[in-house]
Amino acid sequence: MISVEPSTADRLARLARAVEAELREHILPFWLGLQDSARGGFAGAASSRGRVLPSAPKGAVLHARILWAFSAASLRISDPALLDAARCAYRFIVERLIDPVAGGVFWTVSADGAPADTRKHLYAQAFAIYGLVAFHRASGEPGPLRLAQQLWRVVERAAADPKGPGYFEAFSPDWRIVPNELMGWPEAPKTFNAHLHLLEAYGMLWQVWPDPALRRRLEMLAALLTGPFLDRRRNTFRQFFDADWRSLDDGLSHGHDIEASWLIPAVADRLAPELAAAARDAVSGVAAAVLERAVEADGGLVTGFDANRGLDRGKVWWVQAEALVGFLDAFERRREMRFLSAAEGVWGFIERSMVDRTGGEWRWRVDPVGPSQPILPKAGLWKCPYHNGRACLEVLDRAARLCAWGVRTG
Repeated sequence: MISVEPSTADRLARLARAVEAELREHILPFWLGLQDSARGGFAGAASSRGRVLPSAPKGAVLHARILWAFSAASLRISDPALLDAARCAYRFIVERLIDPVAGGVFWTVSADGAPADTRKHLYAQAFAIYGLVAFHRASGEPGPLRLAQQLWRVVERAAADPKGPGYFEAFSPDWRIVPNELMGWPEAPKTFNAHLHLLEAYGMLWQVWPDPALRRRLEMLAALLTGPFLDRRRNTFRQFFDADWRSLDDGLSHGHDIEASWLIPAVADRLAPELAAAARDAVSGVAAAVLERAVEADGGLVTGFDANRGLDRGKVWWVQAEALVGFLDAFERRREMRFLSAAEGVWGFIERSMVDRTGGEWRWRVDPVGPSQPILPKAGLWKCPYHNGRACLEVLDRAARLCAWGVRTG
């Protein structure tokens, strides 16, 4: 019996079916189960086995990402429970996480919704805008868009660097600059991570509100991310900077690199052909560099440089999710089969090692010596359905485009 290699279209269809099943049957049901009907919003944390931790604080980033995930999923999946869950997150953000005095969103509130860590961070503001716009698109309601616009004005007024491009990130409750502890490097007032996701949030806002001032800020962010942040010689993004844009690290954060390789061009595509072409050219070698440096024999992607751990050879859930999208995006743009094979390899690692069929959701990380550390949560201030939920939706979109266009490889 002769074994025949499946066609490329068949491979894409198989991958799409697998990620759609993961989204519908595993990721979304887990997060639906974390709704806090008694106190509002969603539980602030769940243990490594998926048990709700009822006293955990509730974070702005977590709720904004949940808002985005259920809003985005509801546009693809016809299930009223998804939009209801998004509305649950939206109400909690409006009622508990918005600062009615100084503007912006708090970092955390208590499990009961009382202000807890009232610091302001650019990262949280970005995801609040992102989630609010997604809910506006899913629900058709004008209120979430108005609130996103208000947050944009707060960010521009309080966080934009008055002396040059970019933004400061860490602030006191009344918007005074403080050390950037929440990004893991207090002495770095400007980081790649926060600027990348502000670009993403502003790009989402631009789709429904094409304001000229917003477009100028998007163009500035794209120029920064493909300028001082990017080491083009090594095809990696530097992560931490001082106030005057002097780099404090050497990059090689493989998860951020592969995420940016697809996300920056995706946002630029919505603005102008010339901006999109420049962005694609700038990041054209990043996916290949990550493939060479970071993918191991099991298909998983090692973390690389981490602000808190130094050189980290563990495999973290969000890094795998971004690699799945990044490699498939590279295949879509370059039609090189090695990238499709890499995406399939990452997905195989996710199914074997990251997905927890017993405790739900995905494990936080898998270390070289074995499974993830038992203390790491399934849900928390940073662990949410954004990366893996978005990865599933992105794979579905790309597979549909590729199969519709007809895949031709040389």
